[in-house]
Amino acid sequence: MRQRRRRKVEMSARKSEMVSVMGTVWEIVKAVWNAVLDFGGTDDDMRNVLRNKDLANSLALVILGRAEVVLKNKAVSDLNILDSWAGFYREYFGLTVGFSGLKIPPKSTEGNWRLLVIASNLTNNQVYDACKKQFSCYKYTYNLDKDISRNERDPKKGNYAIWVRDTVEADEVHKNKSANMITKEGLKTETLLERMLHELVYFSETGSHLDVNNVTLCSGSCSLGGSVPGADWYGGRFRVNWDGTAGRDGCLRSREVVS
Repeated sequence: MRQRRRRKVEMSARKSEMVSVMGTVWEIVKAVWNAVLDFGGTDDDMRNVLRNKDLANSLALVILGRAEVVLKNKAVSDLNILDSWAGFYREYFGLTVGFSGLKIPPKSTEGNWRLLVIASNLTNNQVYDACKKQFSCYKYTYNLDKDISRNERDPKKGNYAIWVRDTVEADEVHKNKSANMITKEGLKTETLLERMLHELVYFSETGSHLDVNNVTLCSGSCSLGGSVPGADWYGGRFRVNWDGTAGRDGCLRSREVVS
């Protein structure tokens, strides 16, 4: 009788320990999961731990205090920038986006450059409307998504990142160059969507605007009619206008990108 009672006590103790362990495991999982969501990740990002052994190993290394191994191919500063961009999209677009695995192109060693991170499926109208909520805007057409027929880079293909020169005015080295000349030189330049996003993020940081004296020729984009959009700050508002592919002027300048 006493032996049977002793077994019950032992079984009860083991059950209590198991419940305690499972409760601790669940609290750990919740903490990690919430952190992933806070950094702009998704439930699917968490499920990658089950699919990807390397990711599970990396997580274990972080817990063991060996995070430098996890960050072997991505600088800490890059990760911080991506976190900032996730926060930017939450604040100005109401979007929860994750940039896990996003490839950041090498930055040019000459001059100052700014990283632009473009979220998957972002549209011209969406970015323009986000700008309009923050400051006065004008556009030459009712529907930018319908009117712009070609872009060098397209968010429909997924998240991507580019470097642009970190200057208020568009690139002086490309002044007086038409879109045709830019194409002939084989240069990569800002699309309209990238230029509008550039305007919004610059305003969010400084309260000021780009191209107050010149115009960015968005030669990375083209309209249905063959025109090239441009953007500037003119008459107290952000303006999206257009020009012909042969149009050139000292104030009309493209912004070169590294992608």
